[in-house]
Amino acid sequence: NEMSWLQRILHSTPPGMHNVIMMHIPPGYDPFSTQVIHGLLPWPFLRANDNGALIRQLQARGNRVAYVIAAHTHRFGFRFAGNVAMVVLGSLSPIFGNNPAFYVLHLSGSGSLRDIDTYAFNESKAAWVRAGSFDRSWGIGQIDADALAALHARLGRSPSLRQAWGAQANGWPPTTVEAAGPWGTHWWRAQWCAQSLSSPFAQCAGIARRVTILRLFVVSAAIIAVAVLVIVSARLLCRRVPALPRR
Repeated sequence: NEMSWLQRILHSTPPGMHNVIMMHIPPGYDPFSTQVIHGLLPWPFLRANDNGALIRQLQARGNRVAYVIAAHTHRFGFRFAGNVAMVVLGSLSPIFGNNPAFYVLHLSGSGSLRDIDTYAFNESKAAWVRAGSFDRSWGIGQIDADALAALHARLGRSPSLRQAWGAQANGWPPTTVEAAGPWGTHWWRAQWCAQSLSSPFAQCAGIARRVTILRLFVVSAAIIAVAVLVIVSARLLCRRVPALPRR
């Protein structure tokens, strides 16, 4: 399967070289879908076994993963797992209220990820505009796991930084509401907690109680359904059994 193939490829990396992994769907949880269903379920991108296996492959130092580039969410973002940084690039499609955007990645001489320039489409000018440098906006000289973890901590403490991050994530769209996006609502914690692939998502996002209640409801409903089925089946069986003749 694909996981075995990935492990084989990473293990065959020649000495002195590092790997850059590109994927469409990132590991971890989908905060947007979690928000849509009001936190009743922490919505994963991948099945639990595959998600865990992929994160372990990314973190294994012997696999020498320099960084990961992912997509799928239509919004710019990042994730980090152990010593590995992951950049999630936004989309050209504006279906989530985001500005169309593309990105230019700058690498250091060693091949590490140094900076990212965002180019967003300005409708009033009908042109692509260089919207900003990641380093200049957030003071990160090199995009690695430690730097992203530090930025993650800063976003958790500052509402104003979260507003600014929401604008960057959405490609600086024209209206304030679109610019804030999910980061400007009470669901910001789901977005924030999804950045760390090592933290328990439901507890971090504050939806663990909802998930527990939903599970209890589902289990109770299943028990009631089985009980009703047994009762109905027993009654139908009794009707079909002929009465014994009287002597």
